Amino acid sequence: MIRLKRRRKVAFPPVPRFSEPDLKRLKDAYADAASILEYGSGGSTIIAAELGKKVRSVESDKGWTALLNAHLDSAFPDADARVIHSDIGRTGKWGKPVNRKAMENFYRYPLAIWDAPDFTHPDVILIDGRFRVACFCTAVMRIERPTLVLFDDFVVREKYHTVEALAKPVERLERMAVFELEPGMVPRSELTWVIGSFFRTSYA
Repeated sequence: MIRLKRRRKVAFPPVPRFSEPDLKRLKDAYADAASILEYGSGGSTIIAAELGKKVRSVESDKGWTALLNAHLDSAFPDADARVIHSDIGRTGKWGKPVNRKAMENFYRYPLAIWDAPDFTHPDVILIDGRFRVACFCTAVMRIERPTLVLFDDFVVREKYHTVEALAKPVERLERMAVFELEPGMVPRSELTWVIGSFFRTSYA
């Protein structure tokens, strides 16, 4: 076990922290994908690398980003797997921002990866990090073809259910919900709360 500054005590290399049915669904989805986008990094990123998939994982904890990238480079030198740090200010447990001092950067967490030079349109998106509603809204707005979204903790956290104004889940597992998104699913009437979601988070 290792302890990172301002982060939880974790096993390393990280292992997936999903229930059995949720983990099976994730593995099946990753196996069928060529390109994967993750919001939140860890055991799922290792799974993607093991499967030889292209994966980009957005992460708010700078130390964790460096540690996981070093492991990916060492353990999977031929894998196209990379954790991308998104600076949302000082973070605490699980990469949550501890205050609003960097609030002007919050919107970049869900959005910036889509404009990265080496970005490839994902077949699967895992939402398991910060700003989950905003990450979902970003997916709805930015996808250019049908895309599968795995939304962790959706089933057990009612605050995430606002996204059902845009799309309904096609599967509900133990904690995870699965969405099948298609381009053009954001009605103009929903724009106010959609834009507001990019600045809404919980703090450590």
